[in-house]
Amino acid sequence: MAKQTIVEGQTATNRATGEKIVYRAGKWYPLGTGQAAAPPPKLSPQDLVALNETRNSANAMGEMAGQAQKFVELNRRAGTGPIMKIPGAKTLMNAFKPELAQMDALAARMAPAQRVPGSGTTSDKDLELFMAAIPSVERMGVANEAIASDMQTMAKSRMSRAAFFDRWAQERGTLLGAQEAWQATQGKATAKPRPAAGKTSGAGWKIVP
Repeated sequence: MAKQTIVEGQTATNRATGEKIVYRAGKWYPLGTGQAAAPPPKLSPQDLVALNETRNSANAMGEMAGQAQKFVELNRRAGTGPIMKIPGAKTLMNAFKPELAQMDALAARMAPAQRVPGSGTTSDKDLELFMAAIPSVERMGVANEAIASDMQTMAKSRMSRAAFFDRWAQERGTLLGAQEAWQATQGKATAKPRPAAGKTSGAGWKIVP
């Protein structure tokens, strides 16, 4: 029996369900109302790299935010502050509070993780800047909680941006315009309404827009 040759545009029908499919670009696709479903768009190599970097950035920030939260939990059991800058203070306190050593270890992992992949080695100046952006045993607990909260917010933003870029690329087959569209959505989300002109608050006071 001769092997049947499948040609572009050929259709097939499932005898049991009646579902129809069509052969396009070397693959079978569902056949809707006389129209073949379009093959998924292919991204350019540059867009694939950018999309991968966006996902990796979101994942890295999410991991750091989790470590920062763990730092805060330990910080609630062991106080921190500028006293830790005194030479020998950390070594002495670590003997009584093992949580401090754990916090130091978390900070040591978070700091270099902020380096952009492919940007080369981390200088002393870079490391100093990285340390300023994460919780530290040399800060008070309140400051560490505020920094950890900012990191959580940043992680959520990057994850949301990565998901937005994924949808954009899937629907359009390109990342062209994705950043501008993302920024526009963020502007709408953060915009605050101005107070209505003429509205008063208390005797003799008027809110001026």
